[in-house]
Amino acid sequence: MHLECLLGAGLYQCPTCQQPYRGECELGLARQQWARVRDDRPEDDAERLAGAERLARALNTALGDYAAALPLLEDVLAARRRTLGAEAEATLQSLHDVAQQHLDLQSFAAGLPLAEEALRLRRQTLGYSHPRALDSLALLSQLHAESGDLEVALPLAQEALTGRRQRLGQGHMDTVISMADLCTLHYRLGDRTAAAPLFREGVEKGLKIFRTTTGSRASKSRPRAENLLGKDGKVDAEVAALGAALGAVGDPARRRRRGALPNVHLA
Repeated sequence: MHLECLLGAGLYQCPTCQQPYRGECELGLARQQWARVRDDRPEDDAERLAGAERLARALNTALGDYAAALPLLEDVLAARRRTLGAEAEATLQSLHDVAQQHLDLQSFAAGLPLAEEALRLRRQTLGYSHPRALDSLALLSQLHAESGDLEVALPLAQEALTGRRQRLGQGHMDTVISMADLCTLHYRLGDRTAAAPLFREGVEKGLKIFRTTTGSRASKSRPRAENLLGKDGKVDAEVAALGAALGAVGDPARRRRRGALPNVHLA
C-alpha cells in the first residue's frame, strides 16, 4: 500500500467497504499529510490546521499517545484564536478538544478552566440547549468527577442528561452516554437506588444503538457504539460487576444479549 498515493488521490476511506481508514493506515496517512503542510504553509493556514487536527486524532485513536497529540491541538487553538476570535465556533471546538485531551491525559486541573470557558462561551453564543453546549457541560462534569469532586459533578451530569433527552432524544448515543455518566456518579456516591434505573435504561438503549449502526451510518457512530458495548456487544467484567451490585441485570447469558453502559467503573 502506498500511503502517498492514497493521500494524493484524496482517499481517506476504503473504496470497497466505504469505511474510514483506521489504525496504522490512518496514522500513516495523517503523518504524510502533516509532513506536506507543516513547513510549507503559514501557521494559520486552514489546510495546515486540518492536518494538525487529523494527526492528533490519529495519535489518539491509533496509538493512545495523548501527550504527543496535545501540542498539536494547542497550536490549532492558538491559531484560531488569532484569526477567528475567541467566540468563533471553530475556536470553541478547539478549546473543547484541548480540555478533552487533558481529561484523557488525567491532567484534570489543566482541563477544568478550559472546559469552563468553552461552556460559558458556547452558552453565550449558541444557547444553553445547543448540543455543543451540552457537550461542554458533560465534559466539565467528567473533569470534576475524575478530579474527585463528585458533588460538583453530579448536578452538571444531571443537567447534561436532561438537556440531551430534550434536544437529542432518548435513544441518541450522547444521551445514553450521559445516562452512564450519571449512573456512575450515583454509584460512586453510594446511591444505588438512583443508579439502577439509569443502568437498566442505558443497557437497553445502548444495545439497540449497537445493533442499528450498520451501513453508511456506521463510519462515525459504530466506533462509539463499540466503545459503548464492546466490539461483540458483551458486558465486560467491570460493568457486569456493577450490574450485579445494582441488581440491574440477570444471568450472564442475559447480560451478553443486553450489552453494557459506557464509561461505568467501580470506585
